[in-house]
Amino acid sequence: MGIRFTKLHSSGQGYLVVNAVDSRGEDGKDLALALCGNVIGGAGLITIRNEGLIGFRVECFQPDGSPVWPDPVAGGPFVACAAYAVRDRYGSREPVLVWQKVRHLTEVQGDTVRVTAGSSAAGAGATAGHSRSYFVVPVLEGVVAWPPPRLDLEIDTATGHRSTQ
Repeated sequence: MGIRFTKLHSSGQGYLVVNAVDSRGEDGKDLALALCGNVIGGAGLITIRNEGLIGFRVECFQPDGSPVWPDPVAGGPFVACAAYAVRDRYGSREPVLVWQKVRHLTEVQGDTVRVTAGSSAAGAGATAGHSRSYFVVPVLEGVVAWPPPRLDLEIDTATGHRSTQ
């Protein structure tokens, strides 16, 4: 079984994006640990799930599997990459993204994504908040084997030589 992913760069960092449909129910933490750290590499993993009229639910993880919490400035590249991936997958140029109950309005034009952090998703509507544009560049697309193959390494502490068993 394989998991389809896209790797996007924004603000000098590479982020892996996995659509929940393609992850086959795998936990985002486990995906981040395996894909960001060992298999593909990246500054973080983003999962997106189409929630219909609500928009797209986003979860973001550090390479160690810990969650990334919404922040209007530091979280912007995560949201920009998620919006770019939604545009490519679903054709929506103005997707509404919900990340930890915070609604983000986005607008994707070419390689530029404008992100406006807004209101709580429980509110009556999104209110304009911090807004910023990000340049997003697609780097890699593919399917990775899941679960990833286990590789047992022996390391000679004296020489640092690595060998597989």
